[in-house]
Amino acid sequence: MSLALSGRVALGQFGVGGAFELSQAVQLDDLTSAGKAHLERMRAARADERWGEVIDIMRLVEQQHGEEVIAVGPWRSVGVRDYCQLQLSTLPADALRLYREQADAQAEALFAEGLRSRDPAPLRKLLREAFCSGRGDDALELLAEMALESGRTAEARQLWERLIPQAPGEDGLPRQLAYPDADSTPPRSGRD
Repeated sequence: MSLALSGRVALGQFGVGGAFELSQAVQLDDLTSAGKAHLERMRAARADERWGEVIDIMRLVEQQHGEEVIAVGPWRSVGVRDYCQLQLSTLPADALRLYREQADAQAEALFAEGLRSRDPAPLRKLLREAFCSGRGDDALELLAEMALESGRTAEARQLWERLIPQAPGEDGLPRQLAYPDADSTPPRSGRD
């Protein structure tokens, strides 16, 4: 994310109906047209339940466009990396297992390093790059434990809350990225 470069002005990231607006000087890099085209391909693959293709596209988009921003509603924009992880967290159990087959080796190495050294950096990297992996929940718990040991109770609570499944918002995505359980169905909105 860059400030005062190209892109659109981000208004009301957390506001509702314009109740909160960022300064006009704050500019965010929107997802490029190439990134948007990848996401359209991902949506088509998802509709056809071509899970391997969905996962490949999500990983490509994270690599090539992870620092950009995407609007997911009139008053909500998220980083592309978080958007991809939100999408992965809503996959059905079989597709999530397929993703984990690909992501777990890297996640396991990062988790082992963080556990051995009690260094939060590899654990944060694990959550940034492979949140939905089989070690995402362990990284959340260990980071929360480390925060609590350091007296950062609010941070610990925030990390633990990410273990609670989230129902999707009006835009179809959970309001917060929460760890998906491959053995259960993701929560649904009250409209389903």
